[in-house]
Amino acid sequence: TGTVTLDGTPVEGAAVIFSPVGGGPAASGTTDARGKFHLTTVNQPGAVPGEHHVTVTKQTMHGITADGMPGPGGVRIEWHVPERYSRAKTSGLTATVGGNKREVSFALTSK
Repeated sequence: TGTVTLDGTPVEGAAVIFSPVGGGPAASGTTDARGKFHLTTVNQPGAVPGEHHVTVTKQTMHGITADGMPGPGGVRIEWHVPERYSRAKTSGLTATVGGNKREVSFALTSK
């Protein structure tokens, strides 16, 4: 479990993904109104032990028609969490799963 904040404010509705550094199934969860998330891996609670790259994503796509196609003005992505946190190579976020530590916090910044 854990918490995600952006500039000190809890982030609701963000996707959190833990990807094992050495390979294996990723764990994912979604933040609630308090920024809290609970991970699951292949429909089981938790994440595989070890080091993980972490990504946090929250975005809205604008300009999509009802049938899922791009509208005449094109598609625009509104990032509610800065885009850099959506990729393992640029997020700078890591976590170790295992041992006595059962909760992790990610204090993200918009700058």
